[in-house]
Amino acid sequence: MKFCKIFLFIAFGFTLFFSAPDIKAQTNRRAKNNSSTIDVRKWDYCVIYRTLNGQTKDKKITGIAIISYLNETGERDENVEVEMPANSKDYTLALRRVLGKAFTKLGNEGWEFVGRFPYAPVYSNELELGFIFKRLKK
Repeated sequence: MKFCKIFLFIAFGFTLFFSAPDIKAQTNRRAKNNSSTIDVRKWDYCVIYRTLNGQTKDKKITGIAIISYLNETGERDENVEVEMPANSKDYTLALRRVLGKAFTKLGNEGWEFVGRFPYAPVYSNELELGFIFKRLKK
């Protein structure tokens, strides 16, 4: 077992040693290419910052995600909703489905997922996750 660990350590070292020049060469090429041009891309951003459950008048469970499109003067909110079948009582599934629908909607419109961030909503002391997206300005 000890011999196996030593062999793996040596093999890993050789791999790093022999691949390092390739990595360095690629990094230098990128740096040269990037230094000759200035990146002037501008981005639009949006956030899925809240999901919640609701009920229709006929007691069907709904999942709701709010997409907030950000701009210099504030934001514009849009609701995405999913209505569950009449016999469903699965609130968690409703939230998963509405997040899937919101992510798919944004992806189809050219938005790229950037990351997530924790935030404390006004109605709760617990942290929730917001999801950040970006796309090139049109």
